[in-house]
Amino acid sequence: MKTIFFLACCLLFQAGAYAKDFDVNKKVLLSFNRIFTHAQGLKWFEGTKQITAVFTQADASFRVQFDRNGNIISCLKYYQPWLLPVAISTEIRKQFPRQIPFGVTEVTVGNEMAYVIKMFDNDYWYTVRVSPQGEVEVMEQLLRADKNL
Repeated sequence: MKTIFFLACCLLFQAGAYAKDFDVNKKVLLSFNRIFTHAQGLKWFEGTKQITAVFTQADASFRVQFDRNGNIISCLKYYQPWLLPVAISTEIRKQFPRQIPFGVTEVTVGNEMAYVIKMFDNDYWYTVRVSPQGEVEVMEQLLRADKNL
């Protein structure tokens, strides 16, 4: 599960490597316009098997991958910690009372979703994965470089 989730995230970041001018097909445009009605700063990127939309909407930045039939393959949504659902925010504060949340990436691949939250304290940066049910996993803990100078 974790391996599949990680590989899906890696594939999301490769989509931008194939950026060029092209016409987005009607199926993808119809799907996009139906779901994301207030998108701003929209840019399209074409991959070998997917089309990626990058845009902002309602205090969040998005990277959404569509297949050629207009179906969403995956979605990355970047936003500030205060926009987290209350239950997730409460769980993070309970388990990490001394750490300060810095940024959130909401990752959706297929029917699975997780919150990837960056946090820090005086000594470390943390990357924490939280499921919608509140299950928490520390993915990485890195020594802050500015504390080693």
